[in-house]
Amino acid sequence: ASLQFPAAQGGSVTPPHLAPSPAAAGARLRSQSVSIQAQRGIDPAVVMTSIRTQQITIPSDMVGCIIGKNGARISEIRRLSGSRISIAKASESHNDERLFTIKGTAECNERALYLLYGQLEFEHSRRSANAHMMASLESINEQAIAEE
Repeated sequence: ASLQFPAAQGGSVTPPHLAPSPAAAGARLRSQSVSIQAQRGIDPAVVMTSIRTQQITIPSDMVGCIIGKNGARISEIRRLSGSRISIAKASESHNDERLFTIKGTAECNERALYLLYGQLEFEHSRRSANAHMMASLESINEQAIAEE
C-alpha cells in the first residue's frame, strides 16, 4: 500500500494525518518534478520513473533527533525509503530551520517523508512526556520541601 500525500506544486504540503501535530506544523515542504529522461536524454518509454526533488524545512532543535547518534537514524531513513536525503549545514539555513533535500521516485520520497514526519512525531511526544515528568518531579520536590 502506497502512502498518499497531496501533490506538491511549489507550495507547502503536510501529510493530512500529521497536519494537526505541532511537530509537523513546523516543517514545510516544497517539491518539483525533475524528469530523469530529460536530464539524460533517455527515451521516456524506456524509463518509467522520474526522479523528484523535494525540500522540507525542519526546526533546528529537531534536526538531531532525525540525524541520530553518528547519523544512524538518517542512514536508516535513507535505507528504508530508497531516497537520497541531504541536509543543509546550519550556516546555510535561516530562521532556525534546516533544509532537507529528498531525491528519489515519488514512492521513495513518500516513504522518506513518512519516516521523517514519524520521527518528528516521536520526538515531540518524547519531549512532551519528559516535560510532564519534570513538572511532576518539581511539584513533588516542592511538596517535600514544604513539609520539612
